[in-house]
Amino acid sequence: MVIHVCARCEVQFEHKNRRRRYCSRACYAKVQRARRTAKYLTFECVACGETFERTEAYARKYNTRFCSQRCGNAVKARESAQQRADKLRDHGRGPNGECTWYRKVNGRHEHRVVAEQMIGRPLRRGEVVHHRDEDKRNNDPANLEVLPSQSTHIRRHIAKWRNERAASEWEDYECGRESA
Repeated sequence: MVIHVCARCEVQFEHKNRRRRYCSRACYAKVQRARRTAKYLTFECVACGETFERTEAYARKYNTRFCSQRCGNAVKARESAQQRADKLRDHGRGPNGECTWYRKVNGRHEHRVVAEQMIGRPLRRGEVVHHRDEDKRNNDPANLEVLPSQSTHIRRHIAKWRNERAASEWEDYECGRESA
């Protein structure tokens, strides 16, 4: 025997069935009668505009903005996509609000299009276009250089960073300061 608590009158009772919820048929019948005569409220779906009904108890316990799970998921997906877009909207903006991303022409990065026109052929797979002044928005052909691979491109940047660091250390040495 298992000890249960009645879901309607909260009296303890024993029964062999583990899933038993009510102490008697009378309690069960009263609950069923209450469900049949429950007050229904009318709502309008936020997603599709369809009207639907829910019991007052259901409306208190659950979200009643949507007529179905499908409508709820559709709206939630739109809302979360909008939130992600809002977060990303200012991503890639400089201090004065101008965009620091690569500009695009017909869905392609403008610097790659300019480089192809400059060398007179389409870029090969793996070729990288390097901005000499490191300004992504400066797509002047004199500022662009086509490199054979990404490894060559990063070596170019590392060499520049090393030269800048060595120059700053030399300035510190000349001024009598020790470099950090």
